[in-house]
Amino acid sequence: MTKSTALKTLPFVSVVLPTHNRADSLRGAIGSVLAQTYQDFELIVVDDGSTDETLTVLGQLSDERLQVISYAENRGANAARNIGIAAAKGTFIALQDSDDFWHAEKLKDQVAACQMSGAFVCFCAMQRLARGKNNLVPKKSHNLNQGVNVMLPKLLFGNFIGNPTLLIHKSCLHFDNFDEALPRLQDWELCLRLGSRYDFFFIDKALVKVGRGETQISSGLESYVKALTQIIDKHNNLFSECPSSASTVWLNAAAMCISAGQWKRGLRLAITQMTRNPIDALTGLTTLSIRALSR
Repeated sequence: MTKSTALKTLPFVSVVLPTHNRADSLRGAIGSVLAQTYQDFELIVVDDGSTDETLTVLGQLSDERLQVISYAENRGANAARNIGIAAAKGTFIALQDSDDFWHAEKLKDQVAACQMSGAFVCFCAMQRLARGKNNLVPKKSHNLNQGVNVMLPKLLFGNFIGNPTLLIHKSCLHFDNFDEALPRLQDWELCLRLGSRYDFFFIDKALVKVGRGETQISSGLESYVKALTQIIDKHNNLFSECPSSASTVWLNAAAMCISAGQWKRGLRLAITQMTRNPIDALTGLTTLSIRALSR
């Protein structure tokens, strides 16, 4: 099913929002997009086989910028994003999630940054709720400057860019959409590919608020580890240029497991890295032990 109202002119930005059974938070996420001070956009909501009141919520919204694509089968968020990108008419693609919120100036600031710099990829800082605290991402330790940055060397050590923070020229996505085989970390995998080809413009303001609860963190560790394996195997050519990066990523995953009480899984990951890359892993193991004990 597709619900749309034709815009009079082609939009400069297409916002793609996938959703599945998020009727309770969807209205707020959509509202933060429609309330943007920058108005030259279309919003494509892709309902990925929801069985709750999602379609009812969408049916109550009336805005000429809103297009709804709905289908019965749950195909996953990556497939939904790709469907939305394929339907997009804009020059740039922005990504929103159904439980996140944009600051009203988000699109205005990012479009201005891309037009001023000629950048094909732009991202902003975000506030992420985790363990009851609002954390600023990326951290100051990532040493990012406001403006254009070479991103790949930093991204190899882990992700700090969320989908809702991105604005991407559509030409970058013609052959590089989201990997539908990944159970998680699709934003990191996409940014690794983009970072190997483009510099990113960074806006050092938290223009996005992302919610993430304790249950989601702990229950998703199995899929997290699976996704890490897939990504490192897929991009072995990139990680092989900086061997310590893969070791660091795995040790961070081990720390996450230990912090969530999954000691066996965490220690197994850490020991594996000690075998593969003893020098880098020994330093990382000391760090993760201190981190786990300090929680």
